[in-house]
Amino acid sequence: MLLSDPSIRKLTNLIKDSFRVRRNQSPLYVDLGGSLERIAAAQHQVIFGRRGSGKSCLLVHYLNSTRNSHILPSYVLADEFKKLTHPDILIRLLVEIFESITMRFSYVRRPYALL
Repeated sequence: MLLSDPSIRKLTNLIKDSFRVRRNQSPLYVDLGGSLERIAAAQHQVIFGRRGSGKSCLLVHYLNSTRNSHILPSYVLADEFKKLTHPDILIRLLVEIFESITMRFSYVRRPYALL
């Protein structure tokens, strides 16, 4: 089998995807540029970078280490929805955000529980 075979490329992509940081992990994050302090600031943040640059690692580390009650973190693994089309992807992302809110606050009822 040649390295250029499509099945080899598919396997390579599956292996790369298995190394992605997930919410239930405790990644080792080294804050070299002060990014951790910036995302803790009381303002909106946009985080961008190339694949594998540490965006998810930064956010998961912050999410697992923050104890600030004024911040409502909502972790959505959008990779699971990347094959959805509009408007399904927007609806699914909103459902995930509302689910994370209901898990944090017991007095918030799930929107679909009202139906």
